[in-house]
Amino acid sequence: MTGFNAAMSQAGITPPEGMGEFTCTCFMREMKSIALIQHAQKVCKKLAADQYGPFL
Repeated sequence: MTGFNAAMSQAGITPPEGMGEFTCTCFMREMKSIALIQHAQKVCKKLAADQYGPFL
């Protein structure tokens, strides 16, 4: 959550309610099934944009 909050703050974006938890849960799930952090980030950013709109 710290990384998510820092990225949103740095971008000057106030994320919708629940987006941080959704994205972090997604990231942890993806990291259990794959080894590449960049791939997990890409997948979860796409899923978060689908769920909450194109913030990222």
